[in-house]
Amino acid sequence: DLKGKICLAEYHCSVPALLYSMELNWKEDDKIVHVISGTAFCTILCWKIEPISSPKHRCHALELRGHEGSIHRLRWIEMDKQLVSASDDRTLRIWDLGLIRCRDEAHDSHDS
Repeated sequence: DLKGKICLAEYHCSVPALLYSMELNWKEDDKIVHVISGTAFCTILCWKIEPISSPKHRCHALELRGHEGSIHRLRWIEMDKQLVSASDDRTLRIWDLGLIRCRDEAHDSHDS
């Protein structure tokens, strides 16, 4: 509530998370907040937060693993369906959230 400067809801994740990157999206038509965050612990946390006014007001969290380095960049490809992540492990991964797996992976072709 911006007028009253009141926090309307607070959500906590049970996964230890030192966030390096984050993207937040709001779907106006269904009032659902989608958050993806990359951690220093090689995981991606995906949050789907239903509106407070909803009778089924819930926060769904999904943890994605596969990178071997901190995740520094995240972007939605298709809201709530696919995302892309870039990591210190020099990979770029495309995730399919419907299948909950990494759909494709690209490696840095340069030698270290």
